[in-house]
Amino acid sequence: MPVTGELSQQNIKDRYYGVNDPVTLKLLNKTGEMPPLEPPEEESIRTLYVGGLDTRVSEQHLTFTLTVKLSP
Repeated sequence: MPVTGELSQQNIKDRYYGVNDPVTLKLLNKTGEMPPLEPPEEESIRTLYVGGLDTRVSEQHLTFTLTVKLSP
């Protein structure tokens, strides 16, 4: 842990959960500066890669969740 600066007073639980965390705030602020993703020009592309999932997430659950979240 840093000896001085805003990170020197940080609780390890706050850092773990991203609560009162200046590093998390900095990363989240950077996402607002990023340009939005543009859909590909080729309209036949219909593939979405989703990684980092384990066996607890079924294909049906993922399909349902994405359908609900991406619906207008």
